[in-house]
Amino acid sequence: MAHFQRINTVHEFNHYYPGVQPNDNHSYLPARFFSNGRYLPGCVEASLQVGLFVYKNEAQQNVVFRAGQYGFDLLLNWEDDLEWRLHLLEHELDLADAFPADPLAQDEFLYFGRCKLNGVYLYGPVRSDDGHICILAQDSSIRVLPEFDILVYKQSKLEEKKAHETQAKTKVIPAQEVITD
Repeated sequence: MAHFQRINTVHEFNHYYPGVQPNDNHSYLPARFFSNGRYLPGCVEASLQVGLFVYKNEAQQNVVFRAGQYGFDLLLNWEDDLEWRLHLLEHELDLADAFPADPLAQDEFLYFGRCKLNGVYLYGPVRSDDGHICILAQDSSIRVLPEFDILVYKQSKLEEKKAHETQAKTKVIPAQEVITD
């Protein structure tokens, strides 16, 4: 089942990704980071074990936050429950089954997105308000792109989730007998 795992040490990182070596051709892993009361979706450059997260500052400008080594949450075991769905510019962004980085957000929801630049997948937030992905490219520039993949629940998992929610709502609790004299 997909879940987030807090990574605080090199030992923890190597436990979940033992094969990553320094200078490992810039592989990136989906991750999130808690900042200012919310989770920011982004990525960890695996060879450096440094998190890269893009957020909007008070002036609504995109800014990169580099989480020093550790203190981020890696997304693990997502292949069983989640999949990437292509979003194209000419289509309206459908977030109905999108996987949120912060399911408890009170305002704007942020979702996981990815796009491939120069043969490497880069991860970043997809915002519910503008429908674009914002990533930090390998050349350290921030890119806002209208076409990307978005992380969504697999259809079979959505059906299981809905069935479970329906069952929970309709579960009959037997009435207790009332004894009268």
